[in-house]
Amino acid sequence: MKFFLTIIGAMLLTGCWTGTPFYSANEGVAAIPAGNYRVRAVVDPVGTDRDTQIGQLLRVSYRDDGSLSIVDGDGDGPEHVIIVPLADVPGFAGGIHVIQADLGQGIAPVGTAVYGLINVFDGGYQLALPQCDGTRRIVAGHRATVSGMLMGHRQCAFPDRASFEAAMRAFAQDPIRWTEYRRSS
Repeated sequence: MKFFLTIIGAMLLTGCWTGTPFYSANEGVAAIPAGNYRVRAVVDPVGTDRDTQIGQLLRVSYRDDGSLSIVDGDGDGPEHVIIVPLADVPGFAGGIHVIQADLGQGIAPVGTAVYGLINVFDGGYQLALPQCDGTRRIVAGHRATVSGMLMGHRQCAFPDRASFEAAMRAFAQDPIRWTEYRRSS
């Protein structure tokens, strides 16, 4: 399975923030410089890391439509995701961004997206994917629906982009698990 979908699939097993796609490819920005990256570390303040592939190589490039292409070291991919800036989030010098990945490839119903955060810093970036059960107090305050099961776990879905972005801002301020990627040759 492709590396990015492997990460997303693993997160689905614990319940992610999902919903209809809020962003289109033309809103995408080149937040992460194109190039090669390796998984270098996991910042995991709550001790939930179980299966991170330290050293995994990813090649990042951009398509003409603004979407991101991720190909892993085995040549699997390209993955198709969109990164958009998230305004008004204090404490992130390089900028915080939302990442949206379409899951309509056999993992979830067509038209379903999964969401995460990208924290950009000099020489790399960090990825965090919110887990529904671990963020229920955040989503409750932002009109999300904690819904039925997808692959055996509850999902958090948002009715609109404004509610979703408000919840993402709150999520960014909580201690969360970040997987760190650093530029590599």
